[in-house]
Amino acid sequence: MRSILIITTLAFLTLFFPYRCYSEIVLFKDGTVLDGKISYWDDSGLGILVNNSLREFSLSQVDTITNADGSPSKFDYAIQRFYLLKAIQQRRYGDVVSICNKLCVKLKEDKDVQYFCALARRFNGDDMARLAGYEKLVEEGYARPEVLNDVAYSRVIWGQEEQAQKLFEESLRINPKDKIVLKNLALIYLKKSDWKAAKEVLFTLVEMEPQNPLFLYNLGITYMGLEKFQEAEYIWRKMLVMDPALTYPKEALLFIEKKGSSNAP
Repeated sequence: MRSILIITTLAFLTLFFPYRCYSEIVLFKDGTVLDGKISYWDDSGLGILVNNSLREFSLSQVDTITNADGSPSKFDYAIQRFYLLKAIQQRRYGDVVSICNKLCVKLKEDKDVQYFCALARRFNGDDMARLAGYEKLVEEGYARPEVLNDVAYSRVIWGQEEQAQKLFEESLRINPKDKIVLKNLALIYLKKSDWKAAKEVLFTLVEMEPQNPLFLYNLGITYMGLEKFQEAEYIWRKMLVMDPALTYPKEALLFIEKKGSSNAP
């Protein structure tokens, strides 16, 4: 009898005093606040259950979403990322920077978001902040070719060619046909007299641009460094067939002739 009385009392209390267990607090841009449960969200909008009634809104109406205890909601992470990517797509770089400055901690730990924030600072006129952001990403092991290449270029400017080489090589592993990276690596290898590595890179460049005189000439230089004089001579003569007005292959062929005569018995 007592058990029946307790159950009846609980049912009465539930009916007239419904238990509120909402997990999110949504703050809208117009200042409106809703205490409810996120039912769904996607790029088109979100639905909020308030007192068992579904209310629908567009994402552009929402400012922030927190849990009941005030901590950032997982949905707030999605909303902020939505605004950030939308601003990036529309090239509103000033807005991107302002969004980046107030991102939640979880979103700031997202490496792709860090990249976009750094990139936006570049287009907003703060190139040093962009490079500092890229440097931090590289230190944390973020392997995106654009980031690796930009940091590598800065290393070349500062005379840190060993570090630049490692970064370019890492970038090339991701994108083996990046012509700009290949050219930069070729110059570094040639400067170090690393003829074998230079030949491999230049051979790839010549395959990409068979008529490029600079690539052909430097490939001939690598053959000279490897003491493959016939291969070097063949390439430079091929260049003169392509364009008889070129002077540097003529000078290189004269050097081979002199070297051959000096080595003659």
